[in-house]
Amino acid sequence: MRGSRVGAQVLIGFDRGCGVKFEGSFELNAPPEKFFKVASDPRQFSKAIPDVRKVTVIDERQFAVEFVISLGPIKGNMKVDFRYEDVTPYSRVAVVGKGSGLQSTVNVRIDAQVEPSERGSRVKWAADLTVGGLAASVGGRLIESVTKEKVTEIIDNLRKIVERG
Repeated sequence: MRGSRVGAQVLIGFDRGCGVKFEGSFELNAPPEKFFKVASDPRQFSKAIPDVRKVTVIDERQFAVEFVISLGPIKGNMKVDFRYEDVTPYSRVAVVGKGSGLQSTVNVRIDAQVEPSERGSRVKWAADLTVGGLAASVGGRLIESVTKEKVTEIIDNLRKIVERG
């Protein structure tokens, strides 16, 4: 991803599953209002999620996404119910999700802060994921690798949607 940085931390606990935290930032060729409009719209945000099979928009603050995921030998569908929290127009948005599938559970939170910059906007983001059940049994390194790839893809897709639209 152009001009982005990604850091990761993996936390594993047998009682809580496997937790992964990522953070990064990137420059955007669009004003903060444009990023906020895309990131806070369930229909637009869901377009950034890779391997989506189905999106159900409940209202402007809640939506559900079914997608295909592969974690080593485990492959199948996950369904995650998302809702927006901590929304401050044109500067901050958080998307929180809770889901299940593949005899596993997932909890995710993605926070994004956007501010004006010389190019247009600077977006700072953080993602916190916890995976439990069968998926957690594949190990921390695989969880870290796959979730880092997917989170980075979501962030990059958001950037592309904003800059194209």
